[in-house]
Amino acid sequence: MRIPPIEEAFYVVAKYNIPAIGDELEDADSLRYMYSKLQGTSNRMSETVWKLNPVFKTQLLENLETFKEDCGSFCFEYYDDGPMKSSLSPREASDRLAMFQVRFF
Repeated sequence: MRIPPIEEAFYVVAKYNIPAIGDELEDADSLRYMYSKLQGTSNRMSETVWKLNPVFKTQLLENLETFKEDCGSFCFEYYDDGPMKSSLSPREASDRLAMFQVRFF
């Protein structure tokens, strides 16, 4: 594993006893451990997402089918009994439009 540049710089500072702020040297020593810990967490989360993917995909496809059916029935009802029906009075057309708007949202 290649040493990150910042860790390399602190290694040189420590090797040649160059004065540095104490906390920074201690933080540099823990960089590799923290990076390794972060990679482990990242790998576990990726694995979890990978395992959940089929469940979510199945649910998405089922919801998409339901949406298509609902959309088709809404459009059919709107064109069949909606506000643009020629036999409606303006008041009745307005009421139906409001009713369909509420259902749409």
